[in-house]
Amino acid sequence: MLEATAGVPFAAADLLPILTGCTSVDAPAEVRGFGDRWNVVATTEGGLYLQREKTTEPWRIVANERRAADGARWRAESSEFQDGLPTSIRVTSLDEDGGVRQAFDLRLVLSQVEINTPLGAPVFTVQIPASATPITLDELRASGPLGSR
Repeated sequence: MLEATAGVPFAAADLLPILTGCTSVDAPAEVRGFGDRWNVVATTEGGLYLQREKTTEPWRIVANERRAADGARWRAESSEFQDGLPTSIRVTSLDEDGGVRQAFDLRLVLSQVEINTPLGAPVFTVQIPASATPITLDELRASGPLGSR
């Protein structure tokens, strides 16, 4: 649905590392340090760029390069952290050489971020207005940013 509405090729599994600045690495191919504040971790799916302000602070992911399920490459750059989570995220498509290409350039700003807040059952209840008309995913794609292509 995200591709149909915003034109970006993300699967649901891609959203977690984008929005939280976290990811799992099964077996990094190579870790390179640049001083005591930067590390680059090469993975089979792409690469992670880690930074810390001081040597006494934990590492945090400031960029994450990945390959989507359809083979498209993208980079998520995180900044303006609050309580360890990024509040400003830029996601761009990459060409085969790792350069930015113009397939998409998405900017996300998270506000009112709360961590470990208890959620009641109503949060997980979908309320569909009586006036809503069902449409198919194909109809959604046709009406979204990819509809004119």
